[in-house]
Amino acid sequence: MQPMNQVRSVNGAVTSTVAAAFQRGLIQALLTFAVTALTTRQVEVNNVQVSWESALIAGAIAGLGILVTRFGGEGAYDGFRQSAGTVNSSDVQTNAPAVVVAPVDSINGRT
Repeated sequence: MQPMNQVRSVNGAVTSTVAAAFQRGLIQALLTFAVTALTTRQVEVNNVQVSWESALIAGAIAGLGILVTRFGGEGAYDGFRQSAGTVNSSDVQTNAPAVVVAPVDSINGRT
């Protein structure tokens, strides 16, 4: 099995762009699921605490929404642009330059 960060195919199969979108979407969906489920569980309606089943369903709906938009929307759109070769250099952020840490002696004027 190939790692997720390698391009397997451009026509119809998973690309690195789609795999990255899935990974980001999955992480966000799991975090959103957990926060939503735990928050919903704390709610009381008519002095009755919401059941775990209802809280988990609410969390799953919230997480699924993020996964669909992040993976389905962004992954499909960016994957199509990558396969079509329509990604411009202005669309991609450049990496920040590396920070060079100078020794304390050189800052104080000593060498």
